[in-house]
Amino acid sequence: MLPLLCGIAPAADADALRAVEGEFREAIRRLKPATVICLPAGVRGERAGFSSGVIVSRDGLVLSDGDAGLVWRVQNGETVRSWRSLVDVRVPRAETGSFVTYRARVLRRDTTVDTTLLKIENPPQAGFPFVPPGESASLRVGDFAFVVGSSSFTDGGSQPT
Repeated sequence: MLPLLCGIAPAADADALRAVEGEFREAIRRLKPATVICLPAGVRGERAGFSSGVIVSRDGLVLSDGDAGLVWRVQNGETVRSWRSLVDVRVPRAETGSFVTYRARVLRRDTTVDTTLLKIENPPQAGFPFVPPGESASLRVGDFAFVVGSSSFTDGGSQPT
């Protein structure tokens, strides 16, 4: 779309669009390798909930939503939710389009703010690609935000989008 916009926009606007596009590319380059899928350990199929997360430290701290480890089960004819304290974290391998699965334990879950903090038990010696948490105190309603996650779950996983 950028070439079409450059044809109708003044040169200064085209340069600004290229700069923004560069910022998007850099954000995607940094975020994709650190974006993970979290599944309840040992549960697959319709009973397993899943969530996206992001690795926030080289040694394997993962920040996810409150559904990390979610399991759906039927109790007395009703579907109820429960959560596992062990979670499988699928880390993407961009070079192969596959995943490496690591076991993680829940350090803290707070469903009131829809957040779970996980710790991968056996991180690789070289560590993980990660995105350090930022400071949001200066953000205001209407500020630009960029979201990366795994928006679908097909055959056990999807690449970050």
